This record gives sequence, C-alpha cells and structure tokens, in this order.
Amino acid sequence: LVVAGAGMPYPCAETPCPSPGGRRSLKGQYLAGNALHLVPDPRSLAQAIIDAVRAPLLVLDDNLCVIAASRSYYAIFRTDEEAAVGRSLYDLAAAQWDVPDLRELLDTVIKDRATIEAYEIQIVVPEIGTRTLLLDARTVFYADHRSTSFLLGFEDVTELRAAKRLAD
Repeated sequence: LVVAGAGMPYPCAETPCPSPGGRRSLKGQYLAGNALHLVPDPRSLAQAIIDAVRAPLLVLDDNLCVIAASRSYYAIFRTDEEAAVGRSLYDLAAAQWDVPDLRELLDTVIKDRATIEAYEIQIVVPEIGTRTLLLDARTVFYADHRSTSFLLGFEDVTELRAAKRLAD
C-alpha cells in the first residue's frame, strides 16, 4: 500500500475512469494530484484492506500505538478493538510484545526508515503459549511529512518450525 500526495503520478484503471471536471482518463495516462478523491471514504477503504488481509496486521502510529488491527489479528491473538486500539504495542495483552529484540527491530525501522521482512521472533501469548512469528515491518510515508505510520504483519510459523525439528 503506497500513500502518496499531490503531484505524484497514479496509473488509472484499464477501463476509462471519470476524473474531476468530467474528463476521462485512459490506461497509460496519469492523474496528477491525490487520486484518493476517487474514493468516497478512504478511511473505510483502508480498514477494509486491513480486514481483508489473512495474516495478522497492526497499523501503528509514530509512537507505536495501535491505530488499527486486522480481524485476523483479533482472532489469532484472542483480543478485540477495545483492548488494542489506542494502546502502545508494548502494552498489549500483558506486554507480550515488550520483547527486547522487537524493540530493537522497531527502533531500526523508525530511525532508518527500514523495511523488515521475515524477522523471526518468539513471544508468549496468553492462553495460547509460546509462538514463533515471522514479522514484516514497513513505514508508511504521508505527503505532508508530518506523520508516519508503521505496518506490522505477522506469520505464525510455530507448527512449521516444530515439524522441521521433528524431521531433523
């Protein structure tokens, strides 16, 4: 998901689409300005995308507080919106995410605007036990440069790692 601002090119859909002022744009042409004007409710679209992702996903603000979470996050980690949104990542579910390696990882993402892929970490999840997760982290940059968000995705590889240990 890329969020860009005024003046950035946005490729149009394959079929003609209406643009501001009744003009139509065709494939291969670009709309100047913010194409989100084509979306009636960008916030609802963003939440729908988050909910459509099968893997658990957290959207964090620049203080690492939860802005949004996917339905799969709530289901897998047995929590809900009330217990997550607005809280620091490190305060969620009895501080299960307050792990030194994770803090170091996210500090790197913030400081260096780094992208992290498939970083393996173990956490203890209440009611579930110890889980081995692969984490992906991305920074979302906004056109106004005044704020930043972070996407934190998870893949639970606990059973996969256990099966591999048994096979070895």
